[in-house]
Amino acid sequence: MDLPTLVAQWSGKLPEGFVPPAILRRTPAPECSLKRCRRPAAVKKDGTFANACVPCLARRAASCRRKRAALAAEGGCRRCAYRKRLEGDLLCQRCRDDRDAECAQKR
Repeated sequence: MDLPTLVAQWSGKLPEGFVPPAILRRTPAPECSLKRCRRPAAVKKDGTFANACVPCLARRAASCRRKRAALAAEGGCRRCAYRKRLEGDLLCQRCRDDRDAECAQKR
C-alpha cells in the first residue's frame, strides 16, 4: 500500500484522484415461492436469495417450534424432540453422545 492511501484511510478522507468503483445493479429479488404470497424473497447471510420471503420463513419457523415443543411435551428428547428420551433423562442417547462429543471438542 502506498503512503497517500494509508493517510487517506487513517484520516477518513479520499485520496486525490480516487475514483469510486462502479455500483453494480443487483438482480431483482425473485418472488416468494409460496402459492398465495407475492412478496420478494428474503436475502440470506451470504447474499443469495432464499426461496421464501421473511414473513413466510418466520411463520414456518414458528410452526416448527410449536411442533417440536409438542413432541417434547409427549416425552420426546429436549434437543431433537423426535426420539424418546432415556429413562430419568432429558435427552435421547444420540443427542447425549453428540453433546458429550461437542463438549470434549471444546476442551
